[in-house]
Formats: sequence, C-alpha cells, structure tokens
Amino acid sequence: TSAQSSDVKILSSRFPIARGSAYRLTFRARAEQPRGLTIGVGQRFAPFLELGLTREIRVHSQPRSVVFDMVAPRSDRNGCVFVWLGDSDIPFDIESASLE
Repeated sequence: TSAQSSDVKILSSRFPIARGSAYRLTFRARAEQPRGLTIGVGQRFAPFLELGLTREIRVHSQPRSVVFDMVAPRSDRNGCVFVWLGDSDIPFDIESASLE
C-alpha cells in the first residue's frame, strides 16, 4: 500500500451510531515492518466528525489483536471505521474489524 499523509482507508461503514451509547471496536493488525496507524470511528460524509474514537497504534510483523472501547459523543446513521495511512508506505493488513 502506497500512502500519502491524507490517505484514509474505510474498513467498514454504515454503522448506526447513537449518542451516549457504548461501543467496542476489535480487529487484528500486522505490517511487513513496524509502522504506525491511526484508527478511528467517524462520519463517512462531510464534515467527517469523530464519533468517539481516534487512536494511534504501532503494528509489527506479528499479528496483534486490538480492542478499543468508546462512548459516542453524537449520533450518525452512517458511521464508519477508518484508518489513516500516514506517511508510511509499509504494507499492512487489518482483519476482522468489528464494531459492536
């Protein structure tokens, strides 16, 4: 994956998000070499507001299970899970992303 700092990859979308509700984001991640990623839950359309989660993580060659809990500050019927690719062009994989 070649990336620009503004590149965003949507992992899954169209999650209805309710203000004040608790959610858990889970996934597995790995990269060919160590690198950083920013994972978030936000609006799929402008103004692209955060919906309760933006976290930076480090991934390595060994697969890593990741769990984040959040409480939504606002509602949106088209929430999405996304990853900002950053300035790194190191390939990575994210599997089994789930928001419940």
